[in-house]
Amino acid sequence: MDKMTIDEKTIGICSENIKQSALQSRAYKGREELIGQLCEECGELVVAAQKLRRVWSETTKISMDEAYMNLAEECADVLNAIEALEHINLIDMECVNRIRAHKAYRWKHRIVDGDWSE
Repeated sequence: MDKMTIDEKTIGICSENIKQSALQSRAYKGREELIGQLCEECGELVVAAQKLRRVWSETTKISMDEAYMNLAEECADVLNAIEALEHINLIDMECVNRIRAHKAYRWKHRIVDGDWSE
């Protein structure tokens, strides 16, 4: 699978585009539409992940490269939807990152140490 390289300027432009789209969507369609978009993108991510599992188990005809690209594309869509929610103050990424850190710690102990008590 080919890897794309993206510079910081491109990332900044992408983030600004997401911000403007989120603000316009909130103004014209409301926050419900942005939550709906997140739901749709999460569903598509689930489908892409399941397709990759089927590629690994050789129960589908799509290629490994196609499955990985589908997964990457849907991850990007979900991350964009999350960023859009942040731009209209529906989520606080500092709070999300604190929760992520705690969950990563628990995950490590469950996987590495075999501690499934929590």
